[in-house]
Amino acid sequence: MRALLFVVIALVIPQHPAYSIERMKCGGTEPFWDAQLSNSRVTFGLSGVRRSMYIAPIYKAASGAPLDFVMSVRAKRGSSILIGFVVNENRMMVADKNGKASDPDTYSAYCSDGMSDRRYSFSIHLVVDGNTFTGCCSTIPSPAIGSD
Repeated sequence: MRALLFVVIALVIPQHPAYSIERMKCGGTEPFWDAQLSNSRVTFGLSGVRRSMYIAPIYKAASGAPLDFVMSVRAKRGSSILIGFVVNENRMMVADKNGKASDPDTYSAYCSDGMSDRRYSFSIHLVVDGNTFTGCCSTIPSPAIGSD
């Protein structure tokens, strides 16, 4: 009975995210791709290619950092593996050589898609089946700012 209970627990635990996240819409260029991240799934697609859905992603904060600063995501779909890192660019700080932080009102980091004047609060770096993609993300509370 104990062995059966252990197996049931081992099968259930990985099915839940480590943290709750705000739903994110992400995208990048060269090649064009898009992704959506939520608590229950990650969808990823390249332009002109069918989108892949990864169920039960695992989100974790970086060691020593809060989840809303930098987090990792890992998800599987059959033999396909998606691994990524999301960075909140608004929480970035510039420091001088002595470690003194700059005035947050004078420095504001953001992610740029390189093709528009839009600024995004989050950058994302994904590895999908060994292929690397980098781009920007927005959330409802932190939408992209600027024009297309």
